[in-house]
Amino acid sequence: MTETTSRTGLRELAAAAGLSIGSAAHHDLLASDPDYARVLAHEFDSITPYTAMKWGVLHPEPDRYDFSGGDAIVEFATANQMRIRGHTLVWGGATDPPNPAYIAGVTSEAELREAVESHIATVVGRWAGRIDRWDVVNEPLTVLGDPGRSDGLRENVFLDRLGAGHIADALRLAHEVDPGARLFVNDFFVLASGPKQERYFRLVHDLLDVGAPLHGVGFQGHLCFLPAAPPGAIDLPSEDAIATTLGRFAELGLDVEITELNVHTWRFDGDRGARLAKQREIYRRALRAATSVPRCRAVTVWLFTDRHPTSMERFVGRSGEPLLFDADYRPKPAYFGVREALLLAAQRTGAGGLGSL
Repeated sequence: MTETTSRTGLRELAAAAGLSIGSAAHHDLLASDPDYARVLAHEFDSITPYTAMKWGVLHPEPDRYDFSGGDAIVEFATANQMRIRGHTLVWGGATDPPNPAYIAGVTSEAELREAVESHIATVVGRWAGRIDRWDVVNEPLTVLGDPGRSDGLRENVFLDRLGAGHIADALRLAHEVDPGARLFVNDFFVLASGPKQERYFRLVHDLLDVGAPLHGVGFQGHLCFLPAAPPGAIDLPSEDAIATTLGRFAELGLDVEITELNVHTWRFDGDRGARLAKQREIYRRALRAATSVPRCRAVTVWLFTDRHPTSMERFVGRSGEPLLFDADYRPKPAYFGVREALLLAAQRTGAGGLGSL
């Protein structure tokens, strides 16, 4: 661990570039794995709970909350001067973990509305003033943004029982509980141009038109996510495409963030060295795009060490080595691609003396 912690961390380079750099994290590893905690605190200035604040973990039964994981995240962040990105309040397509059965079983609008109001009031209220931003509604759109029967909104119990207005309602509820928190919607496959990005843009525009307290837009950034290449570049947009997308949404007067960045290697050609070199370049380009957009306030990687597989890797049963550190917490080429992009951005601000490549 000496090599990792002796370098200037990514968080210092990002700060010099005017950016926040964060990672999702497993709450249970903060106390059980000292190396995990050490690298997380040294390299990142922001933390997103991987599962601890999702409905299925936090509120597993109608009258029972389990705040232990969320509290562990908040306490760790506070002790290490890290901001917290709350994730997530309403997620109709939750799979990791799924929403509890009692939510899917709700049959009346009034009952579900009461459940959502109570959940948001309780969760946001517990950490009001300590969590500075929330993914209020996660993945509200269909996978590819196709209209389907629901005008491009993902069919789930919240849409079915509460209608399309449940997104704006959730934002209003969260804002009422903690007016100081920055509130986001968040989705995947929206960094590339195409039908899904267009539907996302329309959703954001509609929320602003009805006066919903929306402060930012999250772009998940799972790159080369699918084991088989999809049509077009939906999961591998170019650097220019990412910058154009972020800039387009920022022009609405909103903050933009890449919220769940990782780069799987399973579609790359060549030996492991070649695959990791390709991964480094994609990370570098994504960070360069982000730092080129002034209203892009933060980039969050979706976990940071290959020691702990991502949900997609568990689903397909193979490793995609998508993260910045290997299974022994050694920085991979991808780490240095991120570092290079941050150092270049810091140099543009006149703070380029930090760190060395």
